[in-house]
Amino acid sequence: LLSPFVLAPKTLAFQITNVFQNMRFIDYVDIFVLALLIGLFWFTFRKSKVAHQFSILLLIWGAFTFLVESIGLTVVSYILRYILRAGVIGAIFITEMKLVEMIGKTGDFSLIQWAKSFFLKKNAAEPVNTPIDSICQAATDLARSKTGGLIVIERKNRLDDLIHTGVDVDAAVSPYLIRNIFYEGAPLHDGALIIRNGRISAAGCILPITHRVDVDPDLGTRHRAAIGMSENSDAVIIVISEESGAISIACNTVLTRGYDYISLKAELSKLLESGTQQN
Repeated sequence: LLSPFVLAPKTLAFQITNVFQNMRFIDYVDIFVLALLIGLFWFTFRKSKVAHQFSILLLIWGAFTFLVESIGLTVVSYILRYILRAGVIGAIFITEMKLVEMIGKTGDFSLIQWAKSFFLKKNAAEPVNTPIDSICQAATDLARSKTGGLIVIERKNRLDDLIHTGVDVDAAVSPYLIRNIFYEGAPLHDGALIIRNGRISAAGCILPITHRVDVDPDLGTRHRAAIGMSENSDAVIIVISEESGAISIACNTVLTRGYDYISLKAELSKLLESGTQQN
């Protein structure tokens, strides 16, 4: 009774050896193309629940077929071959439905675009949105709409006393959040926003105003507060003018003006990545 199981491995090895000895070059190409199609089918529909179940059933069918043919059950083996044909038809049906779904979502299915997205999506580097990028984006957006803003970036000197004058936020630096905070009519738009360790720590904070007499008299309260803040700490302060939309930076008692996105990012990178920013 157990003789078929004992002889099956030897018989299978002989059959495999015989097949490879009689194979032509075109047969290897045939196998390669078949493997490529199977791999393409799997990677395309691997997230489909139906396709996943179909793959499991196909594996079970293959194992059962091998067992049946090893034993020599001719009738059962014949029936299993017809089951395989039905399975192929089912796979075609699944493929067709999946393609219809893809075309329905995209409206215009392009095989070339699909291939590019499939092979390049893993290699494409996601753009890194750093706190500096978000600050620069928010500042330029505020400048474009002539919305006043005052952003303080903490470095070595801790600003706990100033943070306590405002409202705790503790949120990631986002241009959308910064714009909402300084939106005219928002409860915290008149105060300063303080950034600590790459996060928005507080908003609506009150800054000390400079008492210097050599400050340009045309400068408003925000600019005077920025200069006063730079006199009392090593923080970097960004000011957006409500009247002109100009972007300025106050640092180490000096106010520089006329920044755009590129120059603002370059200056902030130099000031904040020089090793003086607090960790």
